[in-house]
Amino acid sequence: MRTCMCLTALVIGTIASASHAQWPGSPTPLDQFANRATWGPPIPTQVDVDTDSTPVLTESGVPEGRPRGGGPAGRGGVPNWAAFGPSGADAESIGASPSVPGLLVVGTSSSVGGGAVYRSTDSGTTWTISSGIGNRAVRDVEFAGTTTVWAATDNGLFRSSDAGQNWIEISLPITRQAVARDLAIDPTDPQRVFWVGLGQVLNGLAPDVLLLTYDGGVTWTDRSPPVTPGMGATVVSIDPADASRLYAAFTPNFGGAGELWVTTDAGANWALRSAGLPGVPINDIAFGNGLTYAAGGQDFGGQFMGLYTSADDGLTWSERSAAWPSRAATSISIDPVNPTRLFVGTTRAGLGFSPDSGATWTFSAGGTGSYQVNDILFVPSAPATVLLGMGSIAVLRSTDAGATFAPASGGISRLEITSFAVNPLNTSEIAASYIGMNDGGIFISLDAGTTWTLSAAPLPRWSRVYFGPDGTLYATHNGPLGRADDGLW
Repeated sequence: MRTCMCLTALVIGTIASASHAQWPGSPTPLDQFANRATWGPPIPTQVDVDTDSTPVLTESGVPEGRPRGGGPAGRGGVPNWAAFGPSGADAESIGASPSVPGLLVVGTSSSVGGGAVYRSTDSGTTWTISSGIGNRAVRDVEFAGTTTVWAATDNGLFRSSDAGQNWIEISLPITRQAVARDLAIDPTDPQRVFWVGLGQVLNGLAPDVLLLTYDGGVTWTDRSPPVTPGMGATVVSIDPADASRLYAAFTPNFGGAGELWVTTDAGANWALRSAGLPGVPINDIAFGNGLTYAAGGQDFGGQFMGLYTSADDGLTWSERSAAWPSRAATSISIDPVNPTRLFVGTTRAGLGFSPDSGATWTFSAGGTGSYQVNDILFVPSAPATVLLGMGSIAVLRSTDAGATFAPASGGISRLEITSFAVNPLNTSEIAASYIGMNDGGIFISLDAGTTWTLSAAPLPRWSRVYFGPDGTLYATHNGPLGRADDGLW
């Protein structure tokens, strides 16, 4: 939590009407972790805008045909309101139908609480909000067959039987708030074997943190390992080659030393496999190439991890990320067509890519810059299509197996816009600041909101923007410390 704000930097840049905003200084300064902020492709958002030309003023000074409150005229003098953009959200998880081309769901959360599930039938070009989840932060979404989808939220487990359009809450055998954090479904029998990992309510000491169902959620069995009291699940992952083999990671609230447990008999017996791993949160587990991959870490308190692998079911671990620019890894995915191609999401270096089973890596892959990547999905019905669940900017899509990514977030509206400003010298130029869970930025529009482009402002949190009378754009930055200097830019 921030306790003070100090004015530490002042940078002034004049905004030319013929180009988008640029922040002065080259190269971008390094932060205390020697990371450089880089920026990916433009993020366009299509919205309806008012295209009136110069208005005619009435005797009262109000534009003709418009109410005194501003905005386009509506019935009875009430303004007509329309979505103006830019689109965005913290996209925590993406799911794709195994058999219906173009059918996707994405679970989102918000930095100010709550979230939603959005659904797309055109491979992510457009999205519509689903019904039944309410305003809940959605941590994981998983398809279990063609039309059945599950969603883990901070307050309940939900199921959809119509491919994500409508949702109902599923009763779990617990008396406290159901903080559902992760799901694992047997790919060979999705209606039979199903796991849900439960987190802890703040300061909670609940012993039941891992539940199993054999009948699609009608009845549940507690199969929790003997974790240290106070820990909640962060990852539950089934080996696709053996549904009895499961890895489950647990951590206290706000991070710290976590635990990794392994079972090879569907939870009847467990073994602790944390030795050799950093004592930090584990964020994802993947299986392939005869190895188990563990990705984790976070930017706060020096809790870095990156990527580790094990060839002996977690008895020993080897680090694969010592030279990474960002050793806070959120997700790991293996190309199903070519298993030597590995993809890793990070909190501040975009997408990491290895073409050779982790021997060498490049970051900001596909134009992902320094954006936070929360989830990586290869679409089963179109293996060359890769989707990224992003911090703040929602969804990016690749149709060339991850070589390049473009925005695919139209209709997702969970971005926390903190302020906007209009250039007095060019009223078609608008700046809008936003804040995500642990990131943020400034969008610029040069066409009165029809399209938006991320400016080159250093990450991550921007709370206010303001155009001076001479067209200079100013912005205030507010933590987290170490990511960019706080104060006025």
